[in-house]
Amino acid sequence: MILQEAEKDEKNLRRRRIRYIKKLVSEALSVRKVIHVRRHTRKESVIDIDKEDVNNSLAVVEYVEDLYKFYKLAESSSRVGDYIDLQFDINEHTRMVLVNWLIDFHKKLKLSPEVLYLAVYIIDRYLAMRLVPRKDLFLVGISAMVIAGKYEEDSPPKVKEYITMAEGVDKKDQILAMEKAVLEKLDWTLAVPTTYHFLVRFIKAAVADKEMEDMSFFMAELGLMKYAMINYSPSMLAASAVYAAKYSLKMTPLWNETLKYHTGFSEFQVIECAKQLTSFHSEAAHQLWASYRKYMSCWLTL
Repeated sequence: MILQEAEKDEKNLRRRRIRYIKKLVSEALSVRKVIHVRRHTRKESVIDIDKEDVNNSLAVVEYVEDLYKFYKLAESSSRVGDYIDLQFDINEHTRMVLVNWLIDFHKKLKLSPEVLYLAVYIIDRYLAMRLVPRKDLFLVGISAMVIAGKYEEDSPPKVKEYITMAEGVDKKDQILAMEKAVLEKLDWTLAVPTTYHFLVRFIKAAVADKEMEDMSFFMAELGLMKYAMINYSPSMLAASAVYAAKYSLKMTPLWNETLKYHTGFSEFQVIECAKQLTSFHSEAAHQLWASYRKYMSCWLTL
């Protein structure tokens, strides 16, 4: 019975994802009317970052700027509020341990980046709505990864693959029951713009090489692990990760008109969040080891 419900849930997730993609295209067209076609006049110093993708249908160049305007409008309604003080058995440290472990778990399963960011969002959203004892926290984390995998991956791993990789959760029924509980609590709302959605666009606006791209993702993942960063919007966290990456790599200028145009933020607006991200860098090798180990292996091959 539980397996039949799980298969049904997976089909429902895929249908919802397809509807969401169709909705994005529709919203991209209508958002022009909503915001009265308030397109910024580009300065000559703003680089056209999409000119190389004009013939790439997957890049949806015609709609991409409107899609990101829609993401900006949508992110405020899907943000998670400050919840940690409402939890009786979970604190910032236990959440950090969970996300740290999930990053390592996600890497071993070779899942797409979208899965990780959505999984962390699902965890935070669920914890903001329900009290969870510490003993169940890793079960919530694995279930969130299963849900995100079904939503984002074309061929998501089977639940038994998660069990093989995980420690302390050895019953398939446990994961499937928690998956159902989480989806019902979230009212199946998974179509949200995460930091990842903005980060890929902002990295493109930074005209980043591989080293800077990896550093930007590294900074963003440090932000995922630190609960304090929940106070920032996904777009702000993404823009600040790019700024922090450029600062760490001693690149100049740290900000320019192209980044300001595409992120919607000035250097003054991102600098405080970026400072926090760079401060986490010093902790990475000890407390935030998963991301440090993950990206250190990339940097050693450069």
